[in-house]
Amino acid sequence: MEQILSIFTVRIASGALLAMILFPFWRWVSLRIGVFDDPGQRKIHCSRMPLAGGVTVFFTGVILWLSWSMVGEIPPSREEWLWMMGGGIFFLIGLWDDLREMNPGLKLILQLGAAAWTVWNFHFNFLSGETVPEMIVSLGVTFCWFMIILNSLNFLDNMNGLCCGLGIILGSAFYLQGSFEEAALTSIMSEAAFFIGGLIGFLPFNYPRARAFLGDSGSHLVGYCVGVGSIEWGNILLKGGVSGGEGSVEAVNWLCGGIGLILMMGVPLYDLLTTMWIRFQAGKPLYIGDTNHISHRLVRRGWSRAAAVGLIWGAAVLTCMGGLFWFYFCRD
Repeated sequence: MEQILSIFTVRIASGALLAMILFPFWRWVSLRIGVFDDPGQRKIHCSRMPLAGGVTVFFTGVILWLSWSMVGEIPPSREEWLWMMGGGIFFLIGLWDDLREMNPGLKLILQLGAAAWTVWNFHFNFLSGETVPEMIVSLGVTFCWFMIILNSLNFLDNMNGLCCGLGIILGSAFYLQGSFEEAALTSIMSEAAFFIGGLIGFLPFNYPRARAFLGDSGSHLVGYCVGVGSIEWGNILLKGGVSGGEGSVEAVNWLCGGIGLILMMGVPLYDLLTTMWIRFQAGKPLYIGDTNHISHRLVRRGWSRAAAVGLIWGAAVLTCMGGLFWFYFCRD
């Protein structure tokens, strides 16, 4: 475990350092080609803000992953390549939306297609998958879960540092959980450390005062990493191996693992459910953005934006700890 944590620390530190080096360049590029987030009716910022965070984090992760792979003795596995390809797909979907605001219908279609490809390669293993009905149920549940997590993180990119910080907290929790289950620590959770480091390196430029935003490219990347990470972490909890593996689990293990995973993802799930409920009660379309997310509601209650973000981060830390304690309580 100590060796795993030392590797994690090195990857985090290298990612943070490279992101700090790359950020000025990508901010300059964003300013040069005019990739901004303009103030609007449901926007809380008052001036144009470059969308340089997503490209900074993405290229930080890719550069370090390729560099690490070239100097390592073991070449990247098929699973690693698939994971990186999936991250690149969601990054490009978000980048397209940053460069030219996408029609919501087209954006949803692209998300659904990319999610289907992702779920085919990374899915829950709470059923053995030996029969077609079992495979359909596993893929269906995973698809719904992944889309919920992806969009809940995407929606939470509404205040300086919020989505970035949640990506760091949740991603680190997945990795640390895997380190306690050394046999179950998958390679993609290890490679995700580079992106977590990239988020840490970008965070000072995004919170409390922002010099740039993550943009849809960044929030899609965070949603993808957390979504797949939660699936891998869930498979550890369910004791069904890693994605693509075989093996069934008892109902009690499924229950304990499922509750632990929901607890861990409590903050984004709570925000998504309460926001959708508010829109439903007001008779508004569920897909139209507004300022009724938990961060906005805290600000309306008198919290400063920085303090509201900090409070939500703290809640995420507590829910992650709750999920971990629940898992170990059930296992013991």
